Amino acid sequence: MVCCVFFLGSNSRGGEKAIVDLTEELDDARIAVAIKQKFAWVDRRAFSSIDVTVHDGVTTLTGTTDTLWTQQRARELSQLIRGVRGVIDRVSVGAAGPADDSALKKQLERLFLDDPVVERKDIHLQMNEGRVTLEGQVQSWQEKQTAWNLAKMVKGIREVRDALTIHGVTGRPDSVLKEEIVRRLAFDVWVSGPSFLKVDVREGHVIMKGPVDSAYE
Repeated sequence: MVCCVFFLGSNSRGGEKAIVDLTEELDDARIAVAIKQKFAWVDRRAFSSIDVTVHDGVTTLTGTTDTLWTQQRARELSQLIRGVRGVIDRVSVGAAGPADDSALKKQLERLFLDDPVVERKDIHLQMNEGRVTLEGQVQSWQEKQTAWNLAKMVKGIREVRDALTIHGVTGRPDSVLKEEIVRRLAFDVWVSGPSFLKVDVREGHVIMKGPVDSAYE
């Protein structure tokens, strides 16, 4: 079970409509409807076995799904809805019974070979009863994230463990990192109020403070 809770400042207002406006603040009942609508718009079949309940802005997801990727997307899509203060993930992944580790490994290796971002030679796979560990050194954060997501898309993989390291650029001063982060926040469509966010970088570690409108933001 994965549990992620983010507490955010927001106000709710009621009202009844046939279709929920995803850009306005909602009460619990309408947040649940908005999340279900979002699931249906993205992939009705993939999310059909996931149930949604909301209490005080905190969303609980229950049910089952075929892949870790669908479970992750359900969390992310829920966090997109204005008024969601947090998401508790109680979704089960995969069918019961033994996993065919050899077949799962070959399927994931094919995905890596077909992907333009992932260098197959950079990553070594260790399989154990449907649980895969990604090992090796990759060239960028994007390659690391892509490999992680591809592993989650394989039906039958129950857990992904990340042991990858990044061979990246070193020696960039904190002031340069801060300037780049502030600039990217200013142009990010998901950040509604970048001017309200305070960014601090200390020895390469980033600390951000300020109000946001949703858990995803």
